[in-house]
Amino acid sequence: MSLSLTTSFASSHRSNFGGGGYGGYCGSNFGGGGGGSYSGGSIRMGSSSLQGNEKQAMQGLNDRLARYLEKVQSLERSNAEIELKIKELLQGRGPENKDYNHYFEIITDLKNTQIMENAKIGLEIDNARLAADDFKTKWENENTLRNSVEADIANLHSLHDEYTLARSDLECDIEGLQEELNFMRKNHEEEVAALKAQIAGSNMSIEVDAKSGPDIQQMLEDMRRKYEKIGQTTVSTVVVKQDQACSTAKNEVVETRRSMQSIQTEMETLRGLDQLADINDRKARELEQYLNAVACLENDIATSRSNINEQLCKYSALLDEKMKLEKEIETYRTLLSGGESMK
Repeated sequence: MSLSLTTSFASSHRSNFGGGGYGGYCGSNFGGGGGGSYSGGSIRMGSSSLQGNEKQAMQGLNDRLARYLEKVQSLERSNAEIELKIKELLQGRGPENKDYNHYFEIITDLKNTQIMENAKIGLEIDNARLAADDFKTKWENENTLRNSVEADIANLHSLHDEYTLARSDLECDIEGLQEELNFMRKNHEEEVAALKAQIAGSNMSIEVDAKSGPDIQQMLEDMRRKYEKIGQTTVSTVVVKQDQACSTAKNEVVETRRSMQSIQTEMETLRGLDQLADINDRKARELEQYLNAVACLENDIATSRSNINEQLCKYSALLDEKMKLEKEIETYRTLLSGGESMK
């Protein structure tokens, strides 16, 4: 408010004391444009007596006006300085134009980082899904392989049962052959005793014994054919069955070992993954069970083989004993034929 009043006051006085408004009264001293001078004005006053006093009065007014104008100019300069300061203050207090580009850059960087993290998480999810599908496929394959191994073990159990039955049959055959051998040995001893009694007796007894010779020969031939037939049939059947069973068992064991090796290899691959620790333990237990089952089956096969070898040895001993009996019978036959020639 003081600034505007001072400015208007200075302007009004500047117009009054300036050129045309003041007339020629102030003339050259106040920069007027009204023309003339102070002396011309005093002439128009028309009073010579008052010229000296008026001159002094006007000089005083002129001095006072000069001081006043200097004061006005000083106030104008102060006013201009104050206006400049006010403008500067207004410009300083005005709305600030902040630079948000830095924040935009930070937001853009955060946005790009979040996009990259989202893409990374999506890629990890896809990889985890693919890994889960792969593990599911492996689990299905191993489950199928386990079922196959269990079926092989069941087949091996059935083979073991067949071997047990075959061993029982062979034991029964051996017992029958042993009984028949004992019976034949007893008959042989009786016949030998009878032959010895006939040889030590009369010629008639020799003739009777000589007549009974073909019966002994026929009996020996029948016995030989019977033993040969039984031996060939039994040995060939047993050998073929045992060979087939052994080859089948060997193939089953080889396949089982391959399966176990493949399972063990896959387990070695899966052991490095922490999320598959449970599967690893379960597969290890299954593998241990399979190994135990295979070990039991191998022990059973070894036992069956030893039993078969023992039975073959017994059969060979029986054949040797039969050959000895045949040689003895041939000797007695020679003696009988010699007795007939002497007669």
